[in-house]
Amino acid sequence: MDSKQIASKLDTLSGYAFFLALLMIRLRDIPNKTFSAIITIVSLSTYLIGYSLWYIASLFYRSDRPKFDSWYDLTSLKSKFQASALIGVIATILSLAIPSLFIPTAWLFFISNIIWVIGEHHRLKDPPDDRPRSYSTARQMDYSQYTKVVCSVSFITAIAATSAIVFPMAAPTIILVSSIVGTGLTILTVAMWARTAFGDYTSDRKRAKTSHEKMSATLGSRSTNNSAYSVTSPGSRSGSTLFSPQHVSKPNNQNLNSNYDTVKFPK
Repeated sequence: MDSKQIASKLDTLSGYAFFLALLMIRLRDIPNKTFSAIITIVSLSTYLIGYSLWYIASLFYRSDRPKFDSWYDLTSLKSKFQASALIGVIATILSLAIPSLFIPTAWLFFISNIIWVIGEHHRLKDPPDDRPRSYSTARQMDYSQYTKVVCSVSFITAIAATSAIVFPMAAPTIILVSSIVGTGLTILTVAMWARTAFGDYTSDRKRAKTSHEKMSATLGSRSTNNSAYSVTSPGSRSGSTLFSPQHVSKPNNQNLNSNYDTVKFPK
């Protein structure tokens, strides 16, 4: 098993860990202190596993250099994912070891997700050269949208935790509203995750091949239909027709391609 396969396996495992932790973390809102405490510990432990697996996987990612031609390309794709995973590991350990630091750790999780969102946007706009043959721009676009919703959930959590401390009298209302909104967004993320994980996406390679075959068939049909009615271009001495293949630019396969996993499923 080469480094690319190892990274892919670890990425997949971390993705499922993140998704499971995301679902469990919403159960802590159930008004039972003992149950809530247990769920919090279990979900954070699952997050720690997910972030750790992701960081190890990132060590096997192909090294790339930033191109500095856009705001999201100021750092390499590999460094973005490593930073996001490492910050997530730190935030999770702090959450488990020192629960009283829940506000700083909430913002650390948000920062980690922001970097993750930028990384997936980078992957969408400038796919890595070693992307798998099954890579799909459509799927990556949906996945990029999914990361933004997950990031929104972490932002709401950080804002709610901070606001509840700054405005203690309004804390019950803030917690209630954030729980309702967070639960709604979590349901949305489940649907989006399911789509990117199990949706039927056509790979860019297959789409490009199909488009090229259709274009070739169309050009061949035109050539056949016009062979008996040659229209000589003005000033031409060669007798070539305006509709013959040499008057049609050869399709650029690179332009027909547009869009990796891992489905880094939820974070």
